[in-house]
Amino acid sequence: MGRKSAGFRWLAGAVLLAVMVYGLHRDWRPAWLAEAANAAAYPVLMAGSYVAEIAGWPVRFIAGIRDSQQQIAALQRENEELRRQLDDYDSLMAENGRLRDLLQLQRTSRGMNTVAARIIARSWIDWHRYLTISVGQQAGISEGMAVITGRGAVGMVDAVYPFSSRVRLLTAEGSVVSVAVQRGGVRVNAVVVGQGSGQLRMINIPTESDVIRGDRVVTSGYSGNYPGNVAVGEVIDVRDDIGGLTRLAVVRPAVDMSSIGEVLVVKSFGGN
Repeated sequence: MGRKSAGFRWLAGAVLLAVMVYGLHRDWRPAWLAEAANAAAYPVLMAGSYVAEIAGWPVRFIAGIRDSQQQIAALQRENEELRRQLDDYDSLMAENGRLRDLLQLQRTSRGMNTVAARIIARSWIDWHRYLTISVGQQAGISEGMAVITGRGAVGMVDAVYPFSSRVRLLTAEGSVVSVAVQRGGVRVNAVVVGQGSGQLRMINIPTESDVIRGDRVVTSGYSGNYPGNVAVGEVIDVRDDIGGLTRLAVVRPAVDMSSIGEVLVVKSFGGN
């Protein structure tokens, strides 16, 4: 304890000496005394610098965290903006593709009198049953007219209002359309009915018919509502019906009913 006290008193005396020497006028300050004062004060000055460095580290650490958080927030905002722009671009490209398909359909569908329309409403409850389009009585729309896109059949108009119409989708339970399956020189006529889900069912297929997975199903033109050769879907499964007298097939719709944006209403076709 005595040695520690003596050492402390020696250090304090050295610091005091250094202060007194630095207090002397430069001309009165002996060189050897200044060097001794510098040597005595050096450990104290270094200790003070080290303490200041340690004391300032938390402040710099917190400031660094704050800067990092701000940079992360800026990057997140930039990422969200880029994602929004990408979503807008994808939406525009999808809409452009649909409009191009409709334009191509109008150009190639000779003998069809059509009216273009946009989807303006649809029920979340009856997603696979109904949607509302932007044309009605003012455009000469009437019940029973077929609704199609550039990819295939959508459904039929079942209610008409002054400036809009309701469309019953092919996928709605109870929807019926006469169809044909053609592959090479083989043609099979049947009926497709809606299931109230995302798929269709083709019924009344003769047991001897050659219907297989991958077959393309189109409208036959016999129902009077749809022109012939409009895509309905693709066969994804074939099985015997109850009783074994006929067969049935599960059909994936050609049109994704959840992504429809624009349609054509067929007012007349083939002299109808």
